[in-house]
Amino acid sequence: MTDRKLSQLPNVTALVSTDEVYAVASGVSSAMTVPEFGQHMTGTIDVVRDYDAAFDGVTDDSTAWINAVAAAKASGAFLFGSEGTSLTTVTIPDLHTVRKFGPAIIKRGTDLFAVEPKDADTNVLYLNEATGADSNDGLSSSQPFATLQAAFDALPNYGPMLGGTWRVQCVAETLTEGALTPLGILAAKRLEVRGVDVAGGVPTTIFDGTAATNAHAIFFRQGILGYVQDVKGINWNDAGGLSAVVAENDFCDIWTNNVHATSCIEGVLASNGGRLRVQGGIIDTCTRGVSVNNHIAYTIGHNATMLSEGPEIKNCTQAGVLVQELCTGHVDWTTLDTNGKGLSMLQGCRVHLQGSDIKNNTVGASLQQSSHMFENTTNVNNWNDGLGTANTKKWDIDAFSHDTTFTDDAQSEIRLAIDNAAHNHTGTVTKTVVSTPYTIPAYFFYEDNRKLRVVVHGSASAITGGTLLSLEFGGSSVVALALFGAPAASAAFKAEFEVWAIGATSQRVSGMWGFSTVAPRRSHVSAAVDMTTSRAVQIALTLGNAADDIDINRVEVWLTG
Repeated sequence: MTDRKLSQLPNVTALVSTDEVYAVASGVSSAMTVPEFGQHMTGTIDVVRDYDAAFDGVTDDSTAWINAVAAAKASGAFLFGSEGTSLTTVTIPDLHTVRKFGPAIIKRGTDLFAVEPKDADTNVLYLNEATGADSNDGLSSSQPFATLQAAFDALPNYGPMLGGTWRVQCVAETLTEGALTPLGILAAKRLEVRGVDVAGGVPTTIFDGTAATNAHAIFFRQGILGYVQDVKGINWNDAGGLSAVVAENDFCDIWTNNVHATSCIEGVLASNGGRLRVQGGIIDTCTRGVSVNNHIAYTIGHNATMLSEGPEIKNCTQAGVLVQELCTGHVDWTTLDTNGKGLSMLQGCRVHLQGSDIKNNTVGASLQQSSHMFENTTNVNNWNDGLGTANTKKWDIDAFSHDTTFTDDAQSEIRLAIDNAAHNHTGTVTKTVVSTPYTIPAYFFYEDNRKLRVVVHGSASAITGGTLLSLEFGGSSVVALALFGAPAASAAFKAEFEVWAIGATSQRVSGMWGFSTVAPRRSHVSAAVDMTTSRAVQIALTLGNAADDIDINRVEVWLTG
């Protein structure tokens, strides 16, 4: 029995005798019977020492590997592959179900598979539904897996952090089932799923979801790095309503390159934190082409420098690109053609749009619920205005949303308060505060870009001359409007005050009022109310005669800034 360095063993405690060193793996019994070896040994099996593998790159070590793996699986031991290249010619059953470590390289034809891959290594698992079997080890195109799920399920015993690059290589065929990555594994580099290289053309590796039990063709989960290239998905229409060719969830970082989709609910779907890059590809006749939601950073048109290099998303019934729930990113050099909405943004999202062609859509861009679009002024977008390819409606922008190209200096108005209570005032000529709908905090209303608008709705019977409707800040008069000309019968009126802050203690004021039957009157004055302390917004009435009768029905306070 040859010596081994303890540094080569995973999490071990050394037990030293006079003539040999035993390595006991934590949690594994130190005494077990190994098939074909015939004696007790420790919790690590060495393919070279214990099963006479040559590891010279020439001798066929298949039998040694098959027996070593079987022993490790039966006993729960670790499998150690020492330095060297080990030639194998047939599949090794259960190779991926046991834990392995060491610098060994398994050679199968021209393919090299690292037992414990380092940063520069690439391990390829082959997939062929027509000729493969999930009982294969997938180490060569002659012993491929039959399903993508079997390839993904091979990964956990190389984790939880997969070293090097891992790739699942597909052939030109139509696969009938999708797959999802195992939970609890991460990847130092991207976990790749590649179809046949078609140099940016239509992929010949097709995932057909017609009879699939999975919701998605390829589903990356829980923080993994992923890459999909030269794959097409068709008919992914799970009844749950979210079904995609490529999907990611929970802080993944996914890159698609030349992924195509036809007749699916989603072409590409990303949700719940993370990063999405969509490079090239054609998405046609789906419900939504690319959907991102809930804190996704995205680039649709990744690596494109011209329109011919970007994605083409067309004939999607709801939206070509749907962005919602606080996502931010780019749509670059993307063609959005004949969709319900070319670009649809909801719930506080942002997009930087550049170099894109937006045409034939029912709505070119829809921005709702505080979403924002910035149009690049160097790589301008083509909205096809005035052409036969123009969108039926260019923009649909509402609810605090806007295109920042046109609204860089814009301000928004928000209603701070409303008093809908009925306030009737009669019987005294003393000035009386009838409504206090809002209190302005100290140092809040002094910047010169802020305006306060107070709107008063009410009605009055016959009014004696000298009746005043006043706006006050904390008892300090801002402006008083003289109400006159009321008809004998009750009539509705509206008064509106606009107050601009020009400093902490100075304001400009405009007031307007009018009865429904009388032309409005305006008043423009200056005020000097100290706004460094909090001030209540007050509406006061001073009657010219105690018999006058005025009703205040609604007071609204609006802030612009």
